[in-house]
Amino acid sequence: MLEFTAVQVWFPYTLATSADAFYINLSGSSPTRTSGCLYLVSDTGNKMIFNTNTPNTSLFGTARLTLNFGNVYIKASNALNEVTANYDMPIFMESSNASPIGFGLQLSNATNATSTNSAYFGTTTTNDLVLMTGNTRRLTITSAGRVGIGTGSPKAPLRVAQSNYNFV
Repeated sequence: MLEFTAVQVWFPYTLATSADAFYINLSGSSPTRTSGCLYLVSDTGNKMIFNTNTPNTSLFGTARLTLNFGNVYIKASNALNEVTANYDMPIFMESSNASPIGFGLQLSNATNATSTNSAYFGTTTTNDLVLMTGNTRRLTITSAGRVGIGTGSPKAPLRVAQSNYNFV
């Protein structure tokens, strides 16, 4: 059984663009949409949009997070940035233990006249970055910048561990 009594306000609402939307407005008590809404929108494609008051301004709306036909759109707000105003970090994950490990995807939007526009991914703490297949460590980049292929503890700037001697 579903219980909706804990929901402060919810209204089916027809938008001016003729798209139908069901939205939940937790920050008010009227059908006027605000920026704290969750929308389920049916227009040119079914979308689920979080935290917007204009869900139909473009294909993805102006929301911070939009799910549309299996595509995920995340708009960065620079809230997780620790470098400069030119960087956004739309994705950041952190473990929940006493010494958390942070991992982020960061985007640099400097000037178009330079080659500094780029995307970064990696740890934000002094932990290794590891790529795995089959639940086995295959590539390790240590916090010191050493790269190990087939080893988790490279002792040189580049270490390739192998069990056979086929060379390229």
